[in-house]
Amino acid sequence: MKKFIIAVLLTAMPFVTFAQADFDKFQDQDGIDGVVINENLLDILGYIKLSGGAEKAQDYLNKVKDMESLRVFTTSERKHSKNMKKTVASYLKKHPMEKLVSVNDDGTKVDVYMKAGKKDSQINELLVFTENSKDDEVVLVSFIGNIDLDDKNIN
Repeated sequence: MKKFIIAVLLTAMPFVTFAQADFDKFQDQDGIDGVVINENLLDILGYIKLSGGAEKAQDYLNKVKDMESLRVFTTSERKHSKNMKKTVASYLKKHPMEKLVSVNDDGTKVDVYMKAGKKDSQINELLVFTENSKDDEVVLVSFIGNIDLDDKNIN
């Protein structure tokens, strides 16, 4: 029985971590600028102590500990823009998220998606996708973590 449970856990692990891996393919590609901040750095930032009237900033730094990753990718190359758009569409099919807002202004479209947590005030995942049809510029922002908007320490 113990072996069965371990086998099931090992089998399920790729599906749990797969959500983060969808956008990893954009990392270190020529033609795509990117910033990836992983959980280890976010943990370190959460331990920074500020003084001298920076209580509000300290509260935000403490919340950083609950973040798992932050990824930002941008490109103006047509082939990468199409690939990023296709990847986001595929990701949203596999990981349904609520569309919070969609703005279309002068050829630039911005879509913001969210996956809520257990409570209405919690956000587990946030995805922002911006595309400019005039110059093929695309920006993808992916945040995974657990932020409680109702946290009294950051209001």
